[in-house]
Amino acid sequence: MRREGTMNYYFMSASETHWGKLLLFMQHVNEVINHMSDEDKKLYLSCVSAKGFYATDDCTSCGKCAKLCPLNNIEIAEGKPHWGQSCTHCMACICGCPSEAIEYKNKSKGKPRYYNKE
Repeated sequence: MRREGTMNYYFMSASETHWGKLLLFMQHVNEVINHMSDEDKKLYLSCVSAKGFYATDDCTSCGKCAKLCPLNNIEIAEGKPHWGQSCTHCMACICGCPSEAIEYKNKSKGKPRYYNKE
């Protein structure tokens, strides 16, 4: 892994092992969320939400974002991704988009993505 300049994002040549670990981690996070009290869930969901994700006009409807989401939280409808409520901000959708068409609010615009070597 190498760090580019002073950006807070990392480029990595991740192997399938990396994605496997990410998937296991996100499944564990989802289990923890499912066992939270209603009050704790409300607090967590008020901090972590998929509401800010969107696809730009550069989206090619390839569906890679939906395939990469470890929580199966993305559906492709009318040719664009739509996020559900189980997002944990792993950023697999943003970083896995081959056309860099997925953004999170204005925070990801123009920022580099990390990529999984295929």
